[in-house]
Amino acid sequence: MKAKTSLITLLILLMSQNALSIGISPGEASFNNMARGGYSEKVLVLSNAGSTDLLVVAKIDGQAASWVALQPNLVNNTLGKESNLPFKVKVMLPPDINIGRYNATLTISTINLEAFSGGSSGAKFMPGLTVPIKIDVTGEELINYEIKGFTVSDAEKDEPVEYTVSVKNNGNVQFIPNITVEILSKDKSTALNTGQVDMAPILPSTEEVIRSSISSEGLKIGSYWLKLTAYNKGKIIAKKEIDFKILEAGSISIEGVFSDLIIARKAAPGDKLKITAYFNNTCLKVLQAQSNCEVLTSGKLLDNVESKELRVDPGEQGELVSYYTVVNPGQYEFRCIVNYQNKKTSVVEKFVSVESESQMDYLSYLIYLLIALTTIVLAYTLYSRYRRR
Repeated sequence: MKAKTSLITLLILLMSQNALSIGISPGEASFNNMARGGYSEKVLVLSNAGSTDLLVVAKIDGQAASWVALQPNLVNNTLGKESNLPFKVKVMLPPDINIGRYNATLTISTINLEAFSGGSSGAKFMPGLTVPIKIDVTGEELINYEIKGFTVSDAEKDEPVEYTVSVKNNGNVQFIPNITVEILSKDKSTALNTGQVDMAPILPSTEEVIRSSISSEGLKIGSYWLKLTAYNKGKIIAKKEIDFKILEAGSISIEGVFSDLIIARKAAPGDKLKITAYFNNTCLKVLQAQSNCEVLTSGKLLDNVESKELRVDPGEQGELVSYYTVVNPGQYEFRCIVNYQNKKTSVVEKFVSVESESQMDYLSYLIYLLIALTTIVLAYTLYSRYRRR
C-alpha cells in the first residue's frame, strides 16, 4: 500500500510542476440540438498563469473524435507566460447520423520551453487538461437569430452612412437573416431612404459582423436616425434605432495608428511567415487600410508584400494580414507601414532569424521522446517498488 501511495505521489509531482499554471474556460464544450449534417462551434480560452512559456499539444479521442476539429489545431502552439490562447472547437456532423448523445475528449498537454532553450535535463512533458465534448443530435431544424450589436457613424454631406450589424445564429441550421435599414428624419416621422442588409448565410452557433452603408445623397446637414428591423418567418424579432449626423464636407479628421506588428521570431527555410499588422482607427470615419512591408536581408531589398484592403470602423482595430515565404537561412528584416485614405503611418520594424533546421520539427521530436521516457520511468518505478515488496 505504501508503494502504491508513493507512486501516486511521484506521479502527481511529475505532472504538477506547471499543470496548475494552466487553465481553460469553459471547462467543457457542449453542443445541443444539432441537426444531422449540421455545423457548430464554441470558443474556449486556454490560459497560462505561470512564469514560463509553454508549448501546447492537443489530442481528441472518443466516439465523436472524427467530427471534431480545432482552430488553430493546437499542434506545437506557443502559450506565452501570463497569457491566453483562444481557440475554436468545431463540429461537423455526417448527414446520416442517428439522433442521440455523442461524446469525445480533448486532452491538452504542455512542455516547458524555457527548460528546452536552456538545455536543462529537467524539462518534462506535462499532461495538463482534459475537456469533455458533448454533442446532442436532434431531428428538428431550428431557425433563430438575434442582433448582438448595431453601430452607425456620422457622415459628411453626400457620403454613404456606414453602419455595422452583429448577428448571432442561435439555431441549428445555416440561413440568411432578413434585415432592413431606414434613414429617418430627426423627429422619426418620415423615412428618407431605405435599404436591405446584404448578408451571406450564417453558420449555426456563429456570430457575424456585417459592415455596410446606405446612401445619404440629397440629405441636408443635420441630425437623423438609422432604424434597423430584423424579421424571422415574417415576424419582427428586433428593432433598433441610433442617431447620427450629416456634417459639412471635410469636417471629419482622418487619423489612424499602426499599433503593433506580429511576426514569428524564428523560422526555417521554406516556411511561410504570417505578417499581422494591427491598425487602430482613432477618428470618427470608416477607414480603408492596407499594410505594405519591405523584406530585406543585409540591407538588400528582396520583395514587397501587401495585405488585402480592410475596412476599419471608428474606434476599432483591424488585423492586416500578409504572407512571405523565406527561402534561405539568414537574418530577415521586415519594414512595414499602413496606408489609409491617401495617408501612411510611421514604419514598424521586426527581425526574423531563419535557421537551417526547423525548430518546430525538433521540438515535436523531443515531445514524443519525453512522453516515451516519462512512461518508461513511471513503469520502471512501479515495477521496482512492487519487486521490493
